[in-house]
Amino acid sequence: EKIRSKGDTITIGILGKDPFGDDIKPIEGLSMMGKRISVKRYRKFDPNEDYSACWVIFICDSERRKQKEILDALKDKPILTIGDNTDFLDLGGMINFTPVSFKIRYDINQAASHAVGVRIRSALLSSARNVIRKEDKNSKKEVNARIENGDVNHEQ
Repeated sequence: EKIRSKGDTITIGILGKDPFGDDIKPIEGLSMMGKRISVKRYRKFDPNEDYSACWVIFICDSERRKQKEILDALKDKPILTIGDNTDFLDLGGMINFTPVSFKIRYDINQAASHAVGVRIRSALLSSARNVIRKEDKNSKKEVNARIENGDVNHEQ
């Protein structure tokens, strides 16, 4: 979470083929922290697009091939990046959703979020399967290996 003073809207970006459809409509227009929530859909990644209005961007699986390019383009911006595939954290994504035993679990790359000033609440961190806390490629690989093996320890 990083409270930004710009504007009166919290924009959630969905980049790629939208997997949410109408399921996300109930949050559009709601208020959070005194700001209205809006959802902006981007059909595909455009390196010339300005994504800085987004507080959060969900990078859809349809953009997997461009994922590194997307995360590189966003790496200096205070935007929470969320994805749902095994390479996402290694490439600098911040939260990765993973299906486990018919439930959706998530892992967090806190090093990536801290690098751009995005703070993730302790409640979210404590319920994550794994948390990468330091900027170390070997740590990310070790965490991903533990994720694949079903180990749920937190990275220190």
